[in-house]
Amino acid sequence: MTGSDLGTELGALPVMLASNIAGSNVVLWFRDHGLPAALYVLGAILVSRLVRVTFRRAGEAMDNRRGRVDVSEEERAKHLRSVFQATSWTLSVVVYVVAAWFALGAAGVSRGFFLVAASVAGTAIGFGAKQVVGDVLSGFFIVTEAQYGVGDVIRVSKTGDTGGVSGSVEAVTLRTTRLRTLAGEAITMANGEIRQVANLSKGWSRLVVDIPLAPDQDIKEAEFVLERILHQVWRADEWTPLMLEEPTIRGIDTIEVGKTVIQVIVKTLPGKQWDVGREIRRRVSVAFHGAGIKLARPIGMPRRNK
Repeated sequence: MTGSDLGTELGALPVMLASNIAGSNVVLWFRDHGLPAALYVLGAILVSRLVRVTFRRAGEAMDNRRGRVDVSEEERAKHLRSVFQATSWTLSVVVYVVAAWFALGAAGVSRGFFLVAASVAGTAIGFGAKQVVGDVLSGFFIVTEAQYGVGDVIRVSKTGDTGGVSGSVEAVTLRTTRLRTLAGEAITMANGEIRQVANLSKGWSRLVVDIPLAPDQDIKEAEFVLERILHQVWRADEWTPLMLEEPTIRGIDTIEVGKTVIQVIVKTLPGKQWDVGREIRRRVSVAFHGAGIKLARPIGMPRRNK
């Protein structure tokens, strides 16, 4: 159908409505046509609302179980939350499209107009909105392959780049992903633009803590104090549930001008590596200061006079 045919259909729409109303009185038209059409629209709104509330409550129920499930169940819960959001969005669109179809029929409007509009929209999507199709397909694979889910901490960047944008996933639909950064910024990105994702909370997380010592310090004494600190953290009631393995000292990682770096490795629950890391660094700072072990100073920082 050509553009002129579509224009004819659009121009005939008010005439069709007017003729229906003119053929009977307004009350009869509203009873026979207007009211059923309005009920279809109202029903679509209620059903869409019900779908969103149902899936949201299902997601909240899984959130309430957090802390009482193992790692595999937590990963499954993240995936299901993403599936719930994508499914809720898709079902809402389907409900409104179906309601529009029946509402037009109830109002006495030719459904050929709806088909023409749908065909034109499909053509526009095929030729002028390829990016939207790419976004939806990318979102489909993100959800079905469980690349990341709601609650995961991810880093989105260009292929081969270790930088990018990091944040917690707040929402995943078939078209977009919304992140919340550490600074509180909500970043929404099209799924088709996502080229590389580093999932920082997939299954388990690994923490690497570098302890820079001044070059004139006793390495054995520092490792002895550090081993005692790690054992205390591992035995602490507050921190033991967050770790999957006891922290280990990897040894001297690098020797550079002005410092010797001892590296510590910790395997934690997903997304808990930062909390554990802050606690280890705090205890190291306090214990090393008490034992007289000096940490390395940044190059260029002057030595303080005693």
